[in-house]
Amino acid sequence: MFGSWDGPPFSPRPEVSQETARLWSKCDPSRATPAWLKPSLLRNGPLTMAEELEFLSRESAPPAYEIRDLGLLDDGRYCHALGINSHGVVVGEADTTAGVHAFVWRGGLIVDLGRGIRLSSKAIDINDDGMALGIAELDPFDGPAGVLWTGENLVDLSKLGIPGSGVRAINNQGQIVGEAALDDRRPPGAFLWTLGNITDLSGEYVDGGTAEAINNYGQVAGCITTLRQFDQAFFWSDGEFRDLGFGQARAINDHSVVAGITYQGNARPIACFWREFHRREIPLLPGFVSSEALAINDGGEIVGAMIGDDGSRIAFLWKREYAIDLNDVIDLALGWNLQEARAINNSGQIVGWGYLEHRHHGFLLTPNDRDSSRSAHLPPPREGAERVSVPDVVVEREESSIFIFR
Repeated sequence: MFGSWDGPPFSPRPEVSQETARLWSKCDPSRATPAWLKPSLLRNGPLTMAEELEFLSRESAPPAYEIRDLGLLDDGRYCHALGINSHGVVVGEADTTAGVHAFVWRGGLIVDLGRGIRLSSKAIDINDDGMALGIAELDPFDGPAGVLWTGENLVDLSKLGIPGSGVRAINNQGQIVGEAALDDRRPPGAFLWTLGNITDLSGEYVDGGTAEAINNYGQVAGCITTLRQFDQAFFWSDGEFRDLGFGQARAINDHSVVAGITYQGNARPIACFWREFHRREIPLLPGFVSSEALAINDGGEIVGAMIGDDGSRIAFLWKREYAIDLNDVIDLALGWNLQEARAINNSGQIVGWGYLEHRHHGFLLTPNDRDSSRSAHLPPPREGAERVSVPDVVVEREESSIFIFR
């Protein structure tokens, strides 16, 4: 029902001391599950002294990230942030009284991109030139199509040779990747579109695929479905196709590091990354059973979501050594419960969605210290959290020209 809580049930609040209760009274526990009340901390008895000290230290220490609510459109019920560029411009989808509409957010102002479109729309990615890639139902008889917002113009990508609505990402050169039916005799496959030319990346011996991400050097990451119906992650560069093994590639940075998911023996997805074609899994935080990596920046920071056995979710950040629950690095008194981090830029700004006032709200996280030492302000890893040591990635490349679609 509209206005009622539609998320997971609240966990029972553990017994706490008077001092902890006094600090907790600043918050409104009816609005969101507090960041410290996680499956890894729940028990039948009172909190331990170490857990109380952890909570009290978080209360006194400044948060590592500032969080901004992106707002809602026309008294809508939810907002999901899906992409961000280097300038902090955010795109996504939001509910309105007229349906789901694409939006762009910049400097505190959310703008409805779906006005004038007869049916639904959403924006899924944006490059540094402000070109927003998305999907829109332009005609009820033709079905949804890939679209591009370029300033005040809306471009129907089917007119430029991209059939269907399977667009996924755009880079600063205006190249677009996704999934499309390029041959009537085969399932939809992964494609790369460059200046009107479309390239089939899936190959002949697969049963479909999707190109999920592209970096600024035209390298592509995605997933193909083999004839045996297995998901295989792939990396593509300059005509060369590289099979990354069992899993799905979701993101790629300008150092050719790919992030995505692999599968454990129980078929549960686990966030991972591929560096120089070698896969490494991101260890789960205590209390969670699966995860997915959704984005990576050039600094190697990875964001995504972790999922509990009961379906509960948290947004996480991985910084080379360990994963961090993003609820632990914001002001818990604001009432947020961050569920999923969808994108991160090279300044470390993160966007996604979470619960606020019983509704899905899009958020923008900005590090309070944007220099290279800001990791020192993040909390230590949780007890039981595993570490993965990864060397710094440094790649020297020539600057490439930028194509701007007008």
